[in-house]
Amino acid sequence: MSSGGVVCFACKKCRTRLFTEVDVDSHEPGEGQDSFSWTKRTKKTSASVVCSSLFMSRTMDWMGDTSDMEGKLECPKCKGRIGSFTWHGAQCSCGHWCTPALQVLHSRVDKIYPHANAVIRNRVDHLTESDKEEPTAEVNITEEDLKEFV
Repeated sequence: MSSGGVVCFACKKCRTRLFTEVDVDSHEPGEGQDSFSWTKRTKKTSASVVCSSLFMSRTMDWMGDTSDMEGKLECPKCKGRIGSFTWHGAQCSCGHWCTPALQVLHSRVDKIYPHANAVIRNRVDHLTESDKEEPTAEVNITEEDLKEFV
């Protein structure tokens, strides 16, 4: 999955890229603890409401069979649990109700930012002609050289 400047999300266990920020459905944070029933509220309240989940805007091929009303989302490579899906909806940790809920936990995925050198490669217009013509040196590394570092 190639990303031209787009943030990707990968399985934290095996680093398989699963989706991009474009696939995430953003939502307005809810009212925090006031949004939950009194049995689900925590005793200490925090001033800032932080979402612990990402909600997908659509189903993806790696999610497998999502024809049931609810189920688990697994990484296609390592089969680690990434999140869950519920077609009748689920409540985010911020209190917002998302329907349908294709929920991926922040703690189960890593955010992968685009490399800075990918941006630099596209911006060669600031180089002078002498910089562009400068030859690059090739380095041949043998197996013996590698053994010295191991």
